[in-house]
Amino acid sequence: MGTDATNLRKVAPDNKPDGTARTYTRNTDSLTKALPTMAMSGTVHNLTPRGMTQRSLPNQPSSKIHPEGAVKPMSPLRRWCVGVLENRRLGALLSVLTIYCLFGDDFRSAFCSKSADDGFFAVAFICLLLFLFEFVVSCFCKPGYLFSFYFYLDIAATLSLIPDIGFIWSPLSGGGTVSSVSQAGSKAGRIIRVVRVIRLVRIVKLIKWKHSTEEKNLVIVESKTGGRMAEMTIRRVVMIVLFLCFVLPAFDGGYNEPFNGFESRGFDTIHQMTTTSTDVTQSPIFLNTFGSWFYYTTDDIVYLDMYNISNTKMNAMFNSFSFPETDVSTAQVAKILPSQSAVLELYRVNELRSITSTGCFNNWNGSDLVVNPVLVSTSCQSVVWFDVATSAKATAITSIYRTLFILAVLLTSSLSFVHVARIIVLNPIERMMATVKQLAESPLGKHLSIDKDQQRFAQDQGFETAVLEATLDKI
Repeated sequence: MGTDATNLRKVAPDNKPDGTARTYTRNTDSLTKALPTMAMSGTVHNLTPRGMTQRSLPNQPSSKIHPEGAVKPMSPLRRWCVGVLENRRLGALLSVLTIYCLFGDDFRSAFCSKSADDGFFAVAFICLLLFLFEFVVSCFCKPGYLFSFYFYLDIAATLSLIPDIGFIWSPLSGGGTVSSVSQAGSKAGRIIRVVRVIRLVRIVKLIKWKHSTEEKNLVIVESKTGGRMAEMTIRRVVMIVLFLCFVLPAFDGGYNEPFNGFESRGFDTIHQMTTTSTDVTQSPIFLNTFGSWFYYTTDDIVYLDMYNISNTKMNAMFNSFSFPETDVSTAQVAKILPSQSAVLELYRVNELRSITSTGCFNNWNGSDLVVNPVLVSTSCQSVVWFDVATSAKATAITSIYRTLFILAVLLTSSLSFVHVARIIVLNPIERMMATVKQLAESPLGKHLSIDKDQQRFAQDQGFETAVLEATLDKI
């Protein structure tokens, strides 16, 4: 037993040698004075301020660890709820769904067609129901969960799923309609992508500390100090990461989508020409201006409605154009659909960018471009929709990479900070607690040394805890 016991970080009281078989005696007066708060009745009481646990000795095999005070028995319903939350299959399912929620909507936007949206919406709705179930059950049966740190983060993380469910989010935001296309370039899209980062909090909750084989057989649990320190460390890491995710976009152009000045201002100029009472399709200046704008636009046009120009005149105008690259221009003209509803059947709202030019101006003379025309009324309107699906897919792929990076930073920093705190502070405290416990149980017995490797590391680094441990070992 001596060989195995030296490798244990903590020593179970049942495995230590019995001190009553020793043949010599030892004066315990000095020990009693040195440890005035310990009673020899079989229980180790608090040696630190309120908050530490009280541990029972081996002569009480029915319960090796007791919390302070009496524990109120749980009702059968609460015991059932706790059993549901601790069910391994449910835990595995929620873990998989948590990972899916981090990447599912971006994967849909990047690699799937619009026809697959309903399936993704259904899965997101199931995730929402399961997370709501877990949240309600946790509020009912988890002590201290209600109004705690994770209570509020879980609310935000669960509600962030709503924008991923099209048949819920579209009626709330007006998405999927003609009017929603004009709002596709607003702040909402980028803000929603940033809010999704809150779901990473659910990943942090899945962190389970993996112990070695020897530690799994120990009966001394993690101290309350260690658990509290690990919890507070993870909280601060989470808050720092979330804060940076919300603030950093403000230094990178804000939450607004990029603005294409050529497409917008060029379209405004063309619209001003169409508000004249004459047929602008017969004007060479208008045809040259419109043809140059159409050919050099960055994105393809999928819908075009010009004021005072019918579809027949529009088609005749396109047929009269002679572009440098005929194949490219022909493909661009072929993508223009006759109605807005036809466009929405093929494209998602975030794959379209809309420009609307409104206003009736003084009659254009047909020969000169007016820089600042006089506005007469607001009844005239022209609309153009651009295909930005390629940009939307690139944004979704970038979002996946960003989520992976933030996830790696969050997990690595949380684990590393807690690991360092445990090695330097918490493990020495728990080893000293175990030593004091052995002294209280059997002052005359042989006390085993524990975790020599970590003790040597603390001594080599000159930590004060190493001096305290050495002093307790000599006692």
